[in-house]
Amino acid sequence: MSFAGYLAGTSFLASALLSASAWSAQLPNLSRAVDPAEIRQIYAGRTWAWKERPTGIYFAPSGALQAYENAPDERVGTGSWRIDGKGRLCVDIRWQRIAGGASRHRSCWSHRRVGSVIWKQHDDRSEWYSVFGGSKEAGRVSVGNRISPVIERALARR
Repeated sequence: MSFAGYLAGTSFLASALLSASAWSAQLPNLSRAVDPAEIRQIYAGRTWAWKERPTGIYFAPSGALQAYENAPDERVGTGSWRIDGKGRLCVDIRWQRIAGGASRHRSCWSHRRVGSVIWKQHDDRSEWYSVFGGSKEAGRVSVGNRISPVIERALARR
């Protein structure tokens, strides 16, 4: 192995061993935006379950979405999603609380690639986490609409 190869390998290893906050700070410098078509493949026709299941969002292939959240107030959401040329998944949700009242929410998640790993970050936060693999996101994106049945049950309780 050449000395340059050795240095590249140790540099990669050092980067991999950095703390999460240091890694988060360096990610944009080490990465490139994910192609919009690839981001679409990750989400279209799938449900992204959030931390407190059964909450989450379903991304219809048409660009429509359905969402459900059970805390702090139970609410259902409808709206749209899109992917921009910068590798960001953006949502526009109109939330309707089961107890009454509505609100609107817009947000985006940047997607960056380092090697074969895709990382995601909410645009309002500094933390980056891998979309798949050993991160807190592992297993949260699944095929199909898992939100509609939850919404139907919530609306039936009204």
